[in-house]
Amino acid sequence: MVVDTPSQQNILNKHWLRARLFFQFADIVIGNSKAGLAAYRAPQKKSACIYNGMDLSRFENLKEPACIRKEISFSESSDLFVAGMVAAFEDRKDYKTLIRAAKRLISKHGNIRFILVGDGSNLAEIKNSVPASLADKIIFAGKRSDVESIVNIFDVGILLTNSKLHGEGISNSIIEYMALGKPVIATRGGGTNEVVIDNENGFLIDPERDDQLEEKIESFMNDRKLKEHFGQNGNKMVRDKFDSRIMTKQYVSVYQRLLKENNN
Repeated sequence: MVVDTPSQQNILNKHWLRARLFFQFADIVIGNSKAGLAAYRAPQKKSACIYNGMDLSRFENLKEPACIRKEISFSESSDLFVAGMVAAFEDRKDYKTLIRAAKRLISKHGNIRFILVGDGSNLAEIKNSVPASLADKIIFAGKRSDVESIVNIFDVGILLTNSKLHGEGISNSIIEYMALGKPVIATRGGGTNEVVIDNENGFLIDPERDDQLEEKIESFMNDRKLKEHFGQNGNKMVRDKFDSRIMTKQYVSVYQRLLKENNN
């Protein structure tokens, strides 16, 4: 149940309260981030962090990038710089900061496009904040079953969080970006700091700082070698830490230890 890092750490948060009540009955408390375990104040002696794991075969045999570009209604050319975000259009995510930065970047760079993937209660509001003249440059792809193929055409993957309402655990979107060799720009805090290592596989920015987002995107636009280097570092981290086979072995090890202790 420890899959986020709650900003509201008191009895008014029902999830936090439930955790605090049930921890005392647990033999072990597992979280998907160290930050989450700390935020929920899980007992250190019986806490374990097991990171999310993904089946990396998901990222093989993807659709041709040119086909995806054409389908999403912009040029099949690979000369465009594509920044993308895969996240629910809900209050816990910060699409507003992304849109502000996107508008300024588009005004300066004719070769940049933004692809936003997801659905949610705030989708209409965010769409309405984008002028019709930018509809072919800020593209709302909706909820997709082929997320991997879409992320594959990104030059950079973005995850912005509304830190006032939500603390990330380990974001699957970030792992997906990195599995496909994409550098990441993400809001600093929570479990994100455990997967995005600032200036190694991406950049961490402060909440609601569209100026920082703009600057970091331009860093990748101006330095393709930096983009490739960060992407390679991220891909290595996923294979070393976030492979589903690693996660499975860790869970099996935990269950075997608990069974052994119980038998004793």
